[in-house]
Amino acid sequence: MKIFFLTEETFVNSIGFSGIGAIARQGFVFALIGGILTINGCSQSTSESGKTSETVSNSSTTSPVLGAAIATLDVVTRVSLADNVNKAKESEGKTYIGSINRGQQAYYLEYSKFAANLPELQMGIQPETKNYSYRVVLSAANPKQVMAIAQAKSANTESFIGLVYFVPENAKGSEPVTVAQVCRMTVPLTQEPAMPAAPASASEKIQCPEGSFPL
Repeated sequence: MKIFFLTEETFVNSIGFSGIGAIARQGFVFALIGGILTINGCSQSTSESGKTSETVSNSSTTSPVLGAAIATLDVVTRVSLADNVNKAKESEGKTYIGSINRGQQAYYLEYSKFAANLPELQMGIQPETKNYSYRVVLSAANPKQVMAIAQAKSANTESFIGLVYFVPENAKGSEPVTVAQVCRMTVPLTQEPAMPAAPASASEKIQCPEGSFPL
């Protein structure tokens, strides 16, 4: 455990409110009240003579400056924790969609077609997890393209789209190859997005569905 010992003036002037956030992001839980920095109920203070004493107290007086500092710390901590939780959730969606794309490329190489659903890919990815719903969408107009969707179950978590195409390697019409792209949605996914048209060749940039951008 790290112990921070500083007075009100030192606390505010030396690290500022941005410094409070930095400490919060390191995971330290503390309260700074009346010039005393408290961690897990233990506090240290310094007298004018320079002697340090340790006390345990359930009450103290908070100055307006320190009250604002503590309020800022609380907000920063909550936002930081929420961001970390969402990033962990989104890591699942991004990773699974990337895996499904690679699975479809391998599947096409072996069977000359794309898998119509997750069980056909035999990758062990479940259609439903705590954070996402996953599904595969074959193009009715073009069997040489397929889309995978990771639809977030929380409004605060972003969804992901996977696109795989079987197209000529270059504009001269050489041997076809599979190309893939993972896209991140910037808006909540409330319905199945339209599948973008296939690129003319592998050298052409793959377009993401409306409301998303390539990763």
